[in-house]
Amino acid sequence: MTEILENSKRKRAAIIFTVALGIILNPLNTSSISLALVRIQGEFGVTFRQLAWFISLYYLVSAIANPIMGRLSDLYGRKRYFLFGLALVFMASALAPYSSNLTMLTVCRAIQAWGCSTVFPAGYGIVRAEITSDQARALGSLAIFANTAAAFGPSFGGFLLNSWDWPVVFYINLPLVVGTFILAYKVIPKDTTGQKQQKVSLDYLGSLLFSLCIIFTMLFLMSIGRSIAIVYMLVTGILFGLFYTYEKKQADPFVNIGEIVKNKGVGLVYLAFLLLNIVFYAVLFGFPSFLQQVWSYSPAEAGFIMLALAGFSTLVSPYTGKVIDSSGLKIPLIAGVTCLVLGSLGLLGVVFLASTTFYIAVLAVIGISSGVLNLALQAALYCFVPTEETGSATGLFMTSRFTGTIFSSSLLGILFDQIINYRQFSLLAVVCLAIAVVVLLLVIHLNRLIKIGP
Repeated sequence: MTEILENSKRKRAAIIFTVALGIILNPLNTSSISLALVRIQGEFGVTFRQLAWFISLYYLVSAIANPIMGRLSDLYGRKRYFLFGLALVFMASALAPYSSNLTMLTVCRAIQAWGCSTVFPAGYGIVRAEITSDQARALGSLAIFANTAAAFGPSFGGFLLNSWDWPVVFYINLPLVVGTFILAYKVIPKDTTGQKQQKVSLDYLGSLLFSLCIIFTMLFLMSIGRSIAIVYMLVTGILFGLFYTYEKKQADPFVNIGEIVKNKGVGLVYLAFLLLNIVFYAVLFGFPSFLQQVWSYSPAEAGFIMLALAGFSTLVSPYTGKVIDSSGLKIPLIAGVTCLVLGSLGLLGVVFLASTTFYIAVLAVIGISSGVLNLALQAALYCFVPTEETGSATGLFMTSRFTGTIFSSSLLGILFDQIINYRQFSLLAVVCLAIAVVVLLLVIHLNRLIKIGP
């Protein structure tokens, strides 16, 4: 009996570890690339406006692929899709270093995003299906792996770039993917075939319209000041109108427009989360370039400084959960948004003060705001949605994150177009501060709704 229990524990641990190795590919690749942007920009001789497409396409593909690949893995086999996703990441990571131009490299990143967005939902599905006892603890272990990878990604990328060039951030995936693939093939149980006859219900047209809305919004933002801007603005308006009209009529829409319009609290949460991620990712991708191009920090030094951003975000998450459980949402929401405003104010001081300690302090405050608000806003969301709609609400919550990330790259493309200097960074700080103030107003209103809501 004891031997059976030990074997069961070993099997459980092996499955969690294997899935965790696959899941960390996404946070590792999204954070470590931030230190390589300066090298990539120099390699291909492009502006930051052009680089914005390289950054944002990863998140656009992720926003679309996560729900679709998750649904397909549920229907046709989670192990099969987990392995398929790993194969895509391997192919993209192996080809990316040989890109002859930024377009080719961007395509490789899009394939990489597709692979990571297949591994992620399939991996969580495997754990939920195979780990039936202490499931929350198992899912928590996956979150720890993902958060740790996100926290150390910039430092890890900076360390590698100090000795090698930008292709190393892609090459480092190869042994990790191969090892995970072998483990997954051996450890994860075979897929069952009982569900294969189910009808696939996916909002393909809604996904396509959503993608076109984001793409043309970016085209409009990137073309401000040119005559073509008015054309992009009109097309964007038409697409959003079509998207809104179409999604309202769908029984299982990609974005539940009707629920957002009807439920004010849900809409406020999504908007606040979207804006929070504009600030967080603008800093994640913009600050390393500022440090390297303006203050001449090495990639390793910049990576060490950037550790404060995701590191403090990760550290405060468990404490935030305890405060929410014991004292409710009001204190975490106000504390988180206050840190966001203070951190954005600190960005203005970065322009005038060349101090590593000050940079770390500013990034730590912004990281704390992200860690607190990520959890507090998600908890606030569940105050406004019934239990049976938790899955779809959470999916749209993640779509808000990806959309905010995409808009953050547009912001960087506009402000850092030709060169990064003190003036451009101070403008970024002002925009981040304005967004933080808007989030503050949203949170204040949200707290009132939570007080009187369900």
